[in-house]
Amino acid sequence: MQLKSLVEFVSESLEKPPKIQMDLRHKYEDCIEKLFIFQKENGLELNLIRIKPEKRGKGCATKIIKDLIDYADSNNMIIHLTPSKDFGASLDRLTSFYKSFGFVYNKAKNKDFRFKSTMIKYPNK
Repeated sequence: MQLKSLVEFVSESLEKPPKIQMDLRHKYEDCIEKLFIFQKENGLELNLIRIKPEKRGKGCATKIIKDLIDYADSNNMIIHLTPSKDFGASLDRLTSFYKSFGFVYNKAKNKDFRFKSTMIKYPNK
């Protein structure tokens, strides 16, 4: 049995970013500081969206989320995320922001055990 080199192992282990992440980064390159989206099964995890400081409050995040939702809806995919105050944002403000797009808490009657995220949005049919 032949052992893989460390480079081969690492390159195979790294996930290729989903097309929607690359499309959004390109379309909104003047707004986006960081954007990480992971695709698993029939779900997209919005892991991080950070808007450049000079572009905050100008609707960039709203446009990005709308495009992400359009993509997910057209591909019958769930979007899930966990709002975080790690970068200084208000948790209440983030939660309200995502709720305005139809995200709900991933608990009780809405609980989808495939996803550990705290908020989830099912595709519009």
